[in-house]
Amino acid sequence: TAAPDPVHPWDAWVPDIVVEVVSEGPEARDRGFREKRDEYLAAGAREYWIVDPESRVLVVLRRTGDRWQEWRLEPPSTYQTGLLRDFEFDVTRLFGTP
Repeated sequence: TAAPDPVHPWDAWVPDIVVEVVSEGPEARDRGFREKRDEYLAAGAREYWIVDPESRVLVVLRRTGDRWQEWRLEPPSTYQTGLLRDFEFDVTRLFGTP
């Protein structure tokens, strides 16, 4: 596929996986957990991973039709997606031990 217009790349490309690291503060948390999930679903993303350092949780949203199916993973969990062959996301390594 040809590279899209650099000013508006998302008009041509839809990411399979979006990874968001939530910033501190209630507004940033609300945007990451509520607003962006709707935006990425509407954009066509297949998975949306929300990394929440404050709560030490990885929230995985996987598209099922026109909705998200949600998993909340905390250490010592791992996550494997069918979108990345042989890839395993180790939540413990992400956040370290408490």
